[in-house]
Amino acid sequence: MSRDGTVQRAARTMEYGRPAVLTSGCRCTGRRRTSFKYREFGYRLQTQETGVLVAQALTVADRLGLSARAHLHFTDRRVNALLGLTPSAEAAMAMITLDMAASADAAAGPPVTYESLVEQPVPDPLFDVPPIGDRLPVTAALHEAGMTDTQGPSPGPPLDPRPGGRVIALPRVPVRPADGIDRRCSPPDGFLPDAIGMAPLAGLLEASGTGCPGSVHATALYCLASRVDGIAAGAYRYDPAEHTLTEIGGISHTLVAVLSRTPVGEAAAVLLPVGDPLGGFSPFGARWYRLLQADVGFALQRGALAAAACGLATRIHSGEAHELTTGLGLDGTPAVLSALLIGVPRAASTWEDRMWHRR
Repeated sequence: MSRDGTVQRAARTMEYGRPAVLTSGCRCTGRRRTSFKYREFGYRLQTQETGVLVAQALTVADRLGLSARAHLHFTDRRVNALLGLTPSAEAAMAMITLDMAASADAAAGPPVTYESLVEQPVPDPLFDVPPIGDRLPVTAALHEAGMTDTQGPSPGPPLDPRPGGRVIALPRVPVRPADGIDRRCSPPDGFLPDAIGMAPLAGLLEASGTGCPGSVHATALYCLASRVDGIAAGAYRYDPAEHTLTEIGGISHTLVAVLSRTPVGEAAAVLLPVGDPLGGFSPFGARWYRLLQADVGFALQRGALAAAACGLATRIHSGEAHELTTGLGLDGTPAVLSALLIGVPRAASTWEDRMWHRR
């Protein structure tokens, strides 16, 4: 956050229908700082990053033995007012609540209301964050249209039917994403041309296919297998209910071109979150874009943490989405929204190695 003191106010928020003792943290974003490089595309990256950070926060809470919940469908204006934010410049994108009911200290004292919190003076900003309407008019309009005065979550729209083709039953491989926290980072030197096992890929897919809690489960997971033991090279759709991969045909000429000239081709496998940018507009309005992209980010980070727990490396890749969509035979509704490259790193790439530049 860019405002000193708002953490104290946010930490005392206790809404969402519980009498209670909840501490909350909001993920806020200031959009102008990325506009110079990504322009309007930056909003997609920021909304996906929201899902990434939600996945990380919930995984850390699980590792610490805490009960945490995510809220992506909340009353925007009340939360932004509580934090002293100007939504046209920066805004809350998600909330994480930690259940502190077991703490005697947390339960002590009179109930805190929203009205009493919002009446407290807003601290002066550390620096001014100008509105983005002049530089990012589409982003500004989309975010404003997506704000809501209601709370969720609500059920999402059904995903597109599973395509026909050969079905591969995957082994059940318990993977705890929290075990990958210490090892999760992108490989600095890319991937080796080595194969990976079916078992770690199966565990990674199962961990990624849960959907973002507290929001809608809006994405389907596709997988490109290039070098996976026991799985023929090709494109597949993952079915989380049956824990299977269904072949959707051989790799097309478009996919061959992408694999031959981009970082995607270095990976042994690629996880592709697929969603319908228009499919949820009817029940959710413009907020659907935020919910969909956050679900994408959640799946990417869960997959990255699960891969790290299995000793594999990953890199989130946002390029070539259109080519990947075409190569999978999709028409853009649904479409590929990002990619997680998976493989064996060329060099050790733990957090310590990145910090101290060891090889």
